[in-house]
Amino acid sequence: MTKAKILILLSLSLVIQSLSSVFIKFAGQYETLSREFIIFYVLAIGCLGIYAIMWQFLLELIPLTTAYLRKGILYILILFWSVLLFKEHVTVFMEWMNISYVLAFLAVFVASVSQILLKQSAEIEHKNILFKFLNWRVILGYGLLFGTTVINVFAYRGVELKVTPMIESTGIIWVTILAVFFLGERPTKRGLLSIAVTVLGIIVFSL
Repeated sequence: MTKAKILILLSLSLVIQSLSSVFIKFAGQYETLSREFIIFYVLAIGCLGIYAIMWQFLLELIPLTTAYLRKGILYILILFWSVLLFKEHVTVFMEWMNISYVLAFLAVFVASVSQILLKQSAEIEHKNILFKFLNWRVILGYGLLFGTTVINVFAYRGVELKVTPMIESTGIIWVTILAVFFLGERPTKRGLLSIAVTVLGIIVFSL
């Protein structure tokens, strides 16, 4: 597959993932297990399922840290949706000790662990396409991702969607660290620069 096609597939997967965040935000606005809650939560899971299939194929083509560096597209999209759909205003204030933010950061860490499992599976040659998706690493990895949707439903009740790009951006830090220990991927200069910019952005955002 050409680099252009990989970039298109990666960008499309991130658009679909951003819609999952939108539906989770909508679900969080309704009473748990109400009809509206279930509808939006199912839509979020559907988007996440499509994204999961696309992401698994992408992990076979590019390093995990390289894929995560492209997540900036996702953050821009989420900011766009937050302004367009939820009429949120981009500010630089947040309550760091709010339990909703703790849950949101926890979800990012859990998602990062799941990416390591998925990348490990992608690097293993499987007997057929069925085993590509039905092995313990993939099942556990996507099980963890499913768990993050549950965490985020409650987190997003106290976290504005516009803030999630900053929170999600910390994923590159966890992925880079975990990739060193569990995948043997050495961080590139671009990756380290991305981490530095992320940390700086968090500091500026929290002022």
